[in-house]
Amino acid sequence: MDPLITLATLIFGFITGYILYEYTQYRVGGVVAIPVLVIYSIDSPALLPIFIAGICFCFFTGSWIANRLLIYGRRLLYIFMIFSVFITSTMIFLAGEYYSNEIILITVGTIFPGILAFNLYREIFDKQSAIKSILIISMNWVIVFLFAVILISVIG
Repeated sequence: MDPLITLATLIFGFITGYILYEYTQYRVGGVVAIPVLVIYSIDSPALLPIFIAGICFCFFTGSWIANRLLIYGRRLLYIFMIFSVFITSTMIFLAGEYYSNEIILITVGTIFPGILAFNLYREIFDKQSAIKSILIISMNWVIVFLFAVILISVIG
């Protein structure tokens, strides 16, 4: 992806996340996670299901650990990120035939599913808040994705 499109997508994603937070008071996955996942997904579409699976795995595993061991705060974030790096990089290596295993993807890209899962864990209290969180994160991703696709088609 062109660096100018990448930069514009990041900035647009930050602004979109900020606006959604102001109206809903939900963190929508953090400031950086959604725009970065959009950029990775556009560069390598095979990564999107890997990221979604990583988010789900981290969410359920991290939630289970948090409820059993009473870990919270920064320590819990580290648990989510450790699982994220481990499971996401494993899935990337297993599906490595679909794209090149770039070092930046393995080092940076594998952290974001854990950050998203951690933020979801902090926002989900019941079924209604779970649905709202997932819908807001999905809406944020779709808006940033459509912006990037339109920008790619206009600029080339």
